[in-house]
Amino acid sequence: MKTFFYISFLFILIISQIACKKKDLNEAPSLNINFPVENFTVQSVDTFEVKAVATDDNADNLRLTIYVADINLQAVSSAAVYNFSGNSANLDVLYELNERWLSSGVYYLVVTASDGELLTRKFVKLYVSSISKKLSGYVVGIKSGQNCEVYMGDTNFVFTKKLTISASLDGVFDSYNNYINVLTEDGKLVAYNYPFLNEVYSLQGLKKVGSPFKGDVAWKYPYIYVTNANGSIMAVDNNGQPRNSFRTLFSPYLLVYWQNKWVCLSDLYPQNYSWIEVPQNSKNYQNNFKMNDLVCLDNERCLAIQQDGNFVKFYTYKPEINYLNSFGHTQNGYYNGSLNINGQVLLSIDDEMYEMNPIYGTLTSVYQGNYLSLLKYESTHQLIYGVNNNIFVALKENPIQMINSFSFNGNIVFYDFIYE
Repeated sequence: MKTFFYISFLFILIISQIACKKKDLNEAPSLNINFPVENFTVQSVDTFEVKAVATDDNADNLRLTIYVADINLQAVSSAAVYNFSGNSANLDVLYELNERWLSSGVYYLVVTASDGELLTRKFVKLYVSSISKKLSGYVVGIKSGQNCEVYMGDTNFVFTKKLTISASLDGVFDSYNNYINVLTEDGKLVAYNYPFLNEVYSLQGLKKVGSPFKGDVAWKYPYIYVTNANGSIMAVDNNGQPRNSFRTLFSPYLLVYWQNKWVCLSDLYPQNYSWIEVPQNSKNYQNNFKMNDLVCLDNERCLAIQQDGNFVKFYTYKPEINYLNSFGHTQNGYYNGSLNINGQVLLSIDDEMYEMNPIYGTLTSVYQGNYLSLLKYESTHQLIYGVNNNIFVALKENPIQMINSFSFNGNIVFYDFIYE
């Protein structure tokens, strides 16, 4: 009887060891994407074929998932999930990409295969072409004492006051969710739905204790990106939940989206100088002076701008080598703003607008008549917009001329475009 017990125990032990060994030897599924091929082109609203094969000798079931991601491999589309019985999966499906607010550019089709424990991820590069959108109006934030008044307007520049909110630093319109997203002076990101203008969420804690709050907010589908003075750039979803975060060394206060990554100006209160940071590349460069602005110059460089007394100075920053160089010539006057229109860099200094030569940094006057800050370009109508204190201005190109304006009762804090 005792011998039988020992034999049974030994048998169970051997079986357990074999099972553990099998578990220890479990490997992730092998996965190959057969279609689409590298550099395949689709539209932001499109249906295309996806073919992939996955195998896993130790699996009883396999799960394959498909989605589209940006260059940082952050998902920008809904995932499609397919379950297979057995140790192999032959996927041949039509994937529906229905993300009309995706901007044109490079993305990735991502396919994952999971056996329930381990996961394999493969991807191929896609070029997504955006579909046309229609400009339907504007949202404008006006400083009013300790508050901010929000106006909505149509393309004929007819504006109506819609909402009074806390004093604000900046605001953007999220055309995908129809949200007005406002960054308040007390360090909150607040979203209001449109056209009902009810508060959807309030994300707090963006202000650093003991420091004056400066910040920036931008919409890059599908998330709102906002600076956190405690040292990060946060990607926030439509429920106000942070979905991703890029750590910065110091307090970021200005965002520029350049070459599919965020470049920012940051500082450390009370020191009176700036850093240029590229957190996704772990790059940072310390200046010994305060920077006023940062704008894309070309595929390799950003243009950094400094107001030094009565003069405007220019520098180029190249993230690859993480270095700042003087550029062009010092310009007499006061800097208002700048923008890049498909490689054409425009700068507003005093009441003139200049075009900068991207090779030599020389300036050529292309418009005179208004001090224009908060410059933006609207591509569907090919118009330049700007702000002169309380006046909202629209200008046409080639040659640049004012075609419309509207005067508010207070200074303009922010504005953005509404699309449908």
